[in-house]
Amino acid sequence: MDTRGFLEKVVAWDCLGSIAICWQQPGGSWRTIWCSTIDSVLTAVDNLKSGKCNIYFSLAKFDIENDNKRTAENAVALRSIFFDMDVEAGNPKKYDTIRQAVDAVFCFCQAVGIPFPSFVVVSGSGIHVYWCSYITLSKDEWFVYATALKRAAFNYGLKFDAGVTTDAARV
Repeated sequence: MDTRGFLEKVVAWDCLGSIAICWQQPGGSWRTIWCSTIDSVLTAVDNLKSGKCNIYFSLAKFDIENDNKRTAENAVALRSIFFDMDVEAGNPKKYDTIRQAVDAVFCFCQAVGIPFPSFVVVSGSGIHVYWCSYITLSKDEWFVYATALKRAAFNYGLKFDAGVTTDAARV
């Protein structure tokens, strides 16, 4: 799947607001650009790719009219729930390999009786896991589902960054 197809599924484009594209060049400070359409996101990412920087995007749409900040309070809508699972051999809080992390996610889903993820993306140091909704959820609706998924994963013993799953402002 290409970048457009992926972003069309994981971001709530059918509502007002903007997503954050955040980037950092080696040794530089973090910067953010706000995009309200998928075309503006793709243009921004294409421009940033040539700069050899780390690029991140928010999954929430934000109302930035009053203070222009990426905060959970400014998040208005989401279309996916997500995990961040790091991999580091020998670290008991992380999986030793990408394969182990992916297998653990699918075993978790099967054990608790939830659908398999919509996407599993290999990140620089692990995997990002996304469950996409067919409908846009308000931040409050999303938080209920995200909290339930986080609790189930924690109870199951999944090794993941639990703070990410319920952080609507996360990139």
